[in-house]
Amino acid sequence: MTTTYTYNANNSIASAIVSGTPVSATYDTYGAGVMTSDGCTKWTLDTFDRATAYGPVTSPPSVCPAAPPTTTYQFDANGTMLTETVGSTTATIHNDPTTSTPLVETTSGTNTAYVLDSTGTPMEAAQGSTALYLTDDPKGDLSTTMGTSTLYPTCEIQHDPYGSGAFAQSPTNDSGSTFVDLSYQNHRSQAQSGNYQLTSRNYSPSKNSFLSPDHYQFGTPAQDLSIL
Repeated sequence: MTTTYTYNANNSIASAIVSGTPVSATYDTYGAGVMTSDGCTKWTLDTFDRATAYGPVTSPPSVCPAAPPTTTYQFDANGTMLTETVGSTTATIHNDPTTSTPLVETTSGTNTAYVLDSTGTPMEAAQGSTALYLTDDPKGDLSTTMGTSTLYPTCEIQHDPYGSGAFAQSPTNDSGSTFVDLSYQNHRSQAQSGNYQLTSRNYSPSKNSFLSPDHYQFGTPAQDLSIL
């Protein structure tokens, strides 16, 4: 399935063309330019542009992919994810207070723990008796996981310039089950949508776009300090 995008004059996405069929995007009614639907799925965003819910639109067009389950998210005041609920299953995330990097994630009584280096970068993940060593590429994206019992990577990820993983969204352990949810810039991706909540803006690597515009604005070119 091939998807291409058309854009408005302000560089926001106007519509997606899915397998040759246009599917219009929808924006909020408050003039803030926040995308609330891509025509197939929809987001609910709070006043701080944090995606608090994600799911299918009502009566999606036939060209849309299979409808994802409704997923809800909760954040702290800094935009760091605290819980993620897919259907009736909730993941609770405890984050490092300095870097906001996940330290422990608990889902259905199962803990995934991360060990951080002195810079706050995850270097190891463990779930039960299974541990994985994590390696980043030069851009700071998670690129390789290696099991403690093997001499070869258990998963390799290549990211395109927009943050989409070419081979996997989440690394897998030796048995093939997924438990590491870090990827682009070692951020935790949101279940189902694959987006990243980067503090005050929600970023979609598959669309190469933020759901909301840059909040930086100026009245006249003379007031634009970014060009001085």
